[in-house]
Amino acid sequence: MGVVMLLHIGIIVLFFLLGTFINDSKLKNGNKIYLFITFFVLYIMSAFRSINIGNDTRDYFLMYENFGRTDNILSMPSDIEVGYRVLNKFLYSLNPSPVLLTSITSLFVLGSIFFFIYKNSEIPWLSVMLFINLRTFYFTLSGIRQSIALAIILISYKYLKQGNFWKFVSLVILASTFHTSSLLFLIIYPMSRMRVKQKIIALYFGVSVVFFFILERILPLILNFIPKYQSYLSSSYFESVKLASILNFLVSFSILLFGFFVLKYVKSKRKVNNELGILSVNSNLLLHIMLLSTAFNFIAINGSIIKRAGLYFSVFAIIYIPNLIKKIKDKNIKILIIYLILVLSLAYNLVILIYRPEWQRVYPYELFWDVF
Repeated sequence: MGVVMLLHIGIIVLFFLLGTFINDSKLKNGNKIYLFITFFVLYIMSAFRSINIGNDTRDYFLMYENFGRTDNILSMPSDIEVGYRVLNKFLYSLNPSPVLLTSITSLFVLGSIFFFIYKNSEIPWLSVMLFINLRTFYFTLSGIRQSIALAIILISYKYLKQGNFWKFVSLVILASTFHTSSLLFLIIYPMSRMRVKQKIIALYFGVSVVFFFILERILPLILNFIPKYQSYLSSSYFESVKLASILNFLVSFSILLFGFFVLKYVKSKRKVNNELGILSVNSNLLLHIMLLSTAFNFIAINGSIIKRAGLYFSVFAIIYIPNLIKKIKDKNIKILIIYLILVLSLAYNLVILIYRPEWQRVYPYELFWDVF
């Protein structure tokens, strides 16, 4: 294990110790202080990363120059969404250095995610740890377009909770101008209007199984309407039974099972006949999101392109897990579960970093000036 990996582990341990200290000390504005410090560290890592960090960063740097030098950005032949093209053109006019691109996009993406955590998580420091250990942070270092779309989706969550249809849809459509796949998040609106019951869970299960088996037949038909993604059919994105897709599903499924376990435990303490009957409106919404996360990640085992859609739902695990734990009143059990989740998620993260570094190519880490 190299020095860089030890440094990475040190950052995670530091975040953990800082979080537990602030939580135990009951420091005034402790959550804000913790989120600011951790945001600052991760922002530096993201904004000033080198061209070698992230599988797609090199391509994005080339796109930045290409779009920046193009006169008519709207009419140019390109498969890249128009919102992202316009953003590149505008930033390039300010400064042709791609560091400006990573600085601004990192500020928006990480800022939106941390604000989302602040507003929605019952245990913010645990959400930050999950953001890193469930590897969403590493994705933001590579997939800039989808990370921007993801950030906008998290902003739309406020209006989804309020039932404000038009503001929610408007933000999802805005997200699609950076990555078309974000339109799939629209499915959550009608589903969230329904109470999660056993029949709804069975519906999710049945539909996901059907799509799993027919995916190879229907996906080419669907991509006829989105021709820019047809190249994925002959690429590694459509390899069946990829290890990464299986792991994504297992993580999503484990989180879902954990949720049912906690709800059952809380129900037994509150003497409620049906564990799903204790769900608040927000808890019901998050459970729908996690069911969709599991469904998309299951289907993705038979076509890895689908895991891109699953990301818009699986990211909500960073608030779903802490908010579930908060329902547990027994302090000792709560602490035990928190430590168990931290150990398991850290082990998951480190095993992939060590044995599959090519999945997102974030270590060994380099700052942009290291390559000059």
